[in-house]
Amino acid sequence: MRNTYATISIRTLQNNADSITHACKPGVKVCAVVKADAYGHGMLQVAQALAKHVDYFAVALVSEGCVLRANGVELPILVFAALDTQEIESAITHNLTLTASSVDKLVLICNVGQKLGILPKVHLKIDTGMGRIGVHWDRSEPLIQKAVEFSKNKMMICEGLYSHFSDSLDTNFTKVQAERFIRIVEYAKIQHLSPPLIHVCSSRSIFLYPEYHFTMVRPGIALYGIEPDYDSGILPKSIHPVLELKTKVVYFKVREQGEFIGYGRSYTITNMYERLVTIPIGYADGYPRRLSNKGKVLIHGKKYPVVGRICMDQTMVSLGDEGEAYLEDTVTLIGHEGNETIKVEDIARIVDTTPHEITTCISNRVPRIYT
Repeated sequence: MRNTYATISIRTLQNNADSITHACKPGVKVCAVVKADAYGHGMLQVAQALAKHVDYFAVALVSEGCVLRANGVELPILVFAALDTQEIESAITHNLTLTASSVDKLVLICNVGQKLGILPKVHLKIDTGMGRIGVHWDRSEPLIQKAVEFSKNKMMICEGLYSHFSDSLDTNFTKVQAERFIRIVEYAKIQHLSPPLIHVCSSRSIFLYPEYHFTMVRPGIALYGIEPDYDSGILPKSIHPVLELKTKVVYFKVREQGEFIGYGRSYTITNMYERLVTIPIGYADGYPRRLSNKGKVLIHGKKYPVVGRICMDQTMVSLGDEGEAYLEDTVTLIGHEGNETIKVEDIARIVDTTPHEITTCISNRVPRIYT
């Protein structure tokens, strides 16, 4: 067992999923997004823990869905990505639900399904303003019509219709996107296509726009108790962080005034002397190098600054001229000790990125401990 590790609270994770369910109207399904190794929390373990707390899973890649299936996950799994031709057969044989983001993709999916003798399950993706994948909203009628044709001919099961908000904080544009999406849903109904799963809300919009929950929501970062943005403040108090990142002191030293610390001599000792410790975590573990001379850690419930440049495998911390720490003392990089807390959002704010990046970048060489 390595002395740098992340702890994942299963009970907190399940509580967060239940809180999201309670925030929705009765009957609205919850699709837990577990792509990117469940945002760094461990895809398989998270899926197994949530199997009785959600209705659906979503992944980005066919390979992610195949791993879940190979390990006994039975809930429906939606693959978000626009698939390459060679991936479709594997997805269908593993009973994954596919995203049809264009007429061409839908034709490919159905052709492969016919070759295999399996009816593929499909969600149609509409681009209402995100500009990523999905048929453009004002050119979506041919996709709807083709889905009607293939459904009647028993070439596929059209299970869902979905979109994605590009900026939930812009209320006006969110309403524009929602109105576009609603028009497409209504057009599909006129064409006698009524997929049971209509969804557009991800973590932030689940709480900001309950009127757009439709029949399913897709929580991602909120499941893990992390705000969608470091300054958003939209999660209810019933949702808590799932992950803590910890390491241990492996070296102690004292340096005198005028001496330098780390690559590039970016930190200079200004006190008469400073006590410093080295901890065995660096940017290869996913601890951002941009925290150099900016980040803080917790030791014995007190915050101490990261000094010098963060190395690939090691980081230095100043205890000042009075702080105390001993070999093998626990150091918290994300989490709480005593009355102090360092959140994922705090780190994201310092390095000016989304909180999603912080946890998904915690590398596989950091063991996960599930409690």
